[in-house]
Amino acid sequence: MIFAKEKLTTAVDISDGFVKIAVISTDKGGKGLYLLDSVKLPTDKDKEAAKEVRSLISKNKLGNSIVLASFPRHLVTIRNVRLPTANKEEVKNMAELQAVKYLPYSQEEIVVSYKILDVTEEGYTDILLIMAQRKLVNRFVDIFKYAGVPVEKLALSSEGILNWYSRLEIDDTSPVAVIDLDKRHTHIQIVKNKTLLFSRSVSFNMAAQPSDKDTLLREIRLSFDSYLKERDENIARMILTGNENYSKDLSLLLSDSFSIPCEYIGQLRNIPLKEGADKSLHLSRETSYSHLLGIAHDPDKLAVNLLPPDIIKRKSEQALKNELTKTAVLFLSVIVVIFGLMEKRVSEKRARLREIDSRLKAIEPEVKKLSRLKENIELVQNQLTFKNSSIAVIREIYEILPKDVSLSLFEFEDKNRILLRGTAKELSSVFNLLPLLEKSPYFKNVKINYATKRTFKNTEFADFEIICALH
Repeated sequence: MIFAKEKLTTAVDISDGFVKIAVISTDKGGKGLYLLDSVKLPTDKDKEAAKEVRSLISKNKLGNSIVLASFPRHLVTIRNVRLPTANKEEVKNMAELQAVKYLPYSQEEIVVSYKILDVTEEGYTDILLIMAQRKLVNRFVDIFKYAGVPVEKLALSSEGILNWYSRLEIDDTSPVAVIDLDKRHTHIQIVKNKTLLFSRSVSFNMAAQPSDKDTLLREIRLSFDSYLKERDENIARMILTGNENYSKDLSLLLSDSFSIPCEYIGQLRNIPLKEGADKSLHLSRETSYSHLLGIAHDPDKLAVNLLPPDIIKRKSEQALKNELTKTAVLFLSVIVVIFGLMEKRVSEKRARLREIDSRLKAIEPEVKKLSRLKENIELVQNQLTFKNSSIAVIREIYEILPKDVSLSLFEFEDKNRILLRGTAKELSSVFNLLPLLEKSPYFKNVKINYATKRTFKNTEFADFEIICALH
């Protein structure tokens, strides 16, 4: 068997009229930059972008590379949110419920991801809630689909910059502003203890305004003011990176304007170069690859994935199939090696293969018969189990209802929907009730209309209303 000597990871960015890639190679010598490349898009059509993505992958012989896509910061909404739970499953459910408060879209029209920042001693979880319109996410997914390039993850560009910054090994026990300048957008991020506390993307066209730095200074100041309203903790220093031709001239101006130390750091700091990588380094002088370098170099540290849940599920199922296929191939390979080492005649091998084939054909009718029997048994069991009557539904509700949850209203709104209203001792009990209802053969599309806390005689209760459809 032939084993690859190196593993390639490619991060792809499609924004601001360009397709850019950064490729990291991992071999016995460790990780290092393999190449940078970019191409300008002639139009803003998705199929044109797909064509250029496919061309970059093909031209640089990256067909076996692991591909991760970068989703631009300016296309998402980010909020710092505190959730009243430390349970990871509850955090996921609550994050999805919180998202509809910040965007004027239904839950089905939003893709939600989050990054846990801290879990307090009081049992609260602070998260960075990331939300994007599903139609924008689907556009990126479709581009890679048209290109015929499978994508492992749709990462947030801000988290890529965080990964890049973390490799600098800078003491950031006090807040640090990381400012990444690109041709048309500038990322402004506040980091502390390698944790992303604040992120903002501002539109700033360097080509159109080569000498007007006041616009950028104003946007940076607005970003710092927004951060101070949330955290009330002064920024200790600034790190400037990105477009090398533009960034170097700004560091002194920023230091004087904000009275904060500012240092320019090249994008390739602490990233070793593989053989031949120096041929593409000139590209970093004209545009920013920081986010792509962070995504490709440390993909395992990316907590945010904006791929829709249904796609992630399909990819997981496909990954499992691939692993099973690899196992089967390895197993068959071992068998071939063993047979190759055995001193037996070719005719004996063929005879054994024919015997195995004959046995498989012999048991095939029995296998089909058992499969049909299993399907019939399952059909009968389903018929015996489900009795779609009001009494059966009420009995099912009270069988799965937790002890600390009581109902004040049980209403059949129509033939296919019921309304549950009640009280729980803990808010978490309300969220724990959802999966119990979803698992029942009687109910589907379970949703919380509201879940609020109240205090009565110095005791906290959680009032709730749940609506669900009947199968």
